[in-house]
Amino acid sequence: MSSKRTATLKDIAADAGIHVATASRALSRTHSHLVQEETRKRVLESAERLGYRVNSVARSLRSGKTGTIGVIVFDLANPFTATVLRGIDSVLEQTNQLSVVMETHNDPDRLRQAVQRLNENRVDAIIVAAAHTSDRTFLLETAATVPVILAVRRTGFSDDPDAPSGLPEALQDDVGGAAEAAQLFLDHGHRRIAQVEGDQRISSFLDRGLAFRNAVLSHGNADLIELGEHALDSTLDEGHRLAKKLLDVAENRRPTAVFAHNDMLAVGVLDALAEAGLNCPEDVSVIGYNDAPLIDHVTPPLTTVRLPAFDIGRNSAQMALATIDGEEPSPSRVMLPAEMVIRDSVAGL
Repeated sequence: MSSKRTATLKDIAADAGIHVATASRALSRTHSHLVQEETRKRVLESAERLGYRVNSVARSLRSGKTGTIGVIVFDLANPFTATVLRGIDSVLEQTNQLSVVMETHNDPDRLRQAVQRLNENRVDAIIVAAAHTSDRTFLLETAATVPVILAVRRTGFSDDPDAPSGLPEALQDDVGGAAEAAQLFLDHGHRRIAQVEGDQRISSFLDRGLAFRNAVLSHGNADLIELGEHALDSTLDEGHRLAKKLLDVAENRRPTAVFAHNDMLAVGVLDALAEAGLNCPEDVSVIGYNDAPLIDHVTPPLTTVRLPAFDIGRNSAQMALATIDGEEPSPSRVMLPAEMVIRDSVAGL
């Protein structure tokens, strides 16, 4: 019994009534735009009807590309990460490109291992959404062999967040977001203000901390209560631990408002307040950052700065595709604006 012959590119071209080269362009991830839309649709219909499947291995050997993009994230369990990945895939699925995802758990050594593994698998580009400020030299060296795009976090650190990293970047305005949080507290009459700071190896938290500090201190009539330490991880437990230290003081020294560098830390602050018999926002107002899924369902619903995770992912994927095609992403840095989401965790004095 003979098995059914697999359709070839020549079969597709004959069925669509076009030249083989045209059929090849129509089915290409990077060259389909050179074919008229009507012709491209006709080729796709022929391919589907005849059961044609692209030979990825042969295409890779011809083009030197594998059709895969590596994505390195810090934590797959984080809801924010899932939204970034959806943004990336929303772009890649239009080009039949695949993403290969690895996580670091915020360990710089695991970042280096992930880059090595992805390079061994010959990905066409790497999107890094797990960089620390100390990773700048390593990632610049990596970019000499495979395109590297930074998402969410920048590398290196200076007091100037606009300082170029040397790599394409899809970021969010952490400075503007933190400054808005400070201004909201000040506008509500708060003058004893504190922040629960995130991991200081991460540019997002450094930018938020510095911007919030500057905004509060520039008021001239407000006190910034500082712990002198930061969260070791972006978790509820760490937010709870640091908030307890902020609250373990005399009432006249206790902050009336707390800015947490992400929403999980903010939920930990809310837990510490409840444990101390204090109410939010009547006794202490709280602002978080990210606008994580379901954060509007905590008690009280959390006021937070929305981080546009989907758009960051989408922009980083577009940059990756541009570099694969040999182009310079334009612009080389996308800085998405911050958006304050007002809910019930902030009240006036």
